[in-house]
Amino acid sequence: MELNKLEVPIQLRTVIEENGDKEMNIIKQVGQYVGAKNREVITFSEETELGEVRNFITLQDGKMTLKRSGQLTMNQKFILGQRTESIYRHPYGTLHLEIDTKKLQYNRMEQGRKGKVIIQYDMIINGEQKRRHHLTLIYGGEKE
Repeated sequence: MELNKLEVPIQLRTVIEENGDKEMNIIKQVGQYVGAKNREVITFSEETELGEVRNFITLQDGKMTLKRSGQLTMNQKFILGQRTESIYRHPYGTLHLEIDTKKLQYNRMEQGRKGKVIIQYDMIINGEQKRRHHLTLIYGGEKE
């Protein structure tokens, strides 16, 4: 199996809608990319108000996994048309997350072209609080 390893620019943008309000968060980092025939893996670290958090993203057709570790931990799975569950742990407590992936559009990074993932999902926190999320991940390449 041939692996393609690179250092790449990464932009992870999330928009959260709840009760008519919107909140946007953008993370821009340089990370590591490893590409294989049927999967791409992206890793990067970010500084948060809680300290360093390491991110590990796995991309495949119809599926994305986001693992975070450090001062907070989480293992979110996004599978088109499926409901998945996750536990979000941070210094202030633990949250149970239910994720219902409504849209997952994935374009692999190719020679000279950025990779891009767009995910739209509903998240229910601790069985009560429902939010609509829009996640866009852009990585590597010269152009979209």
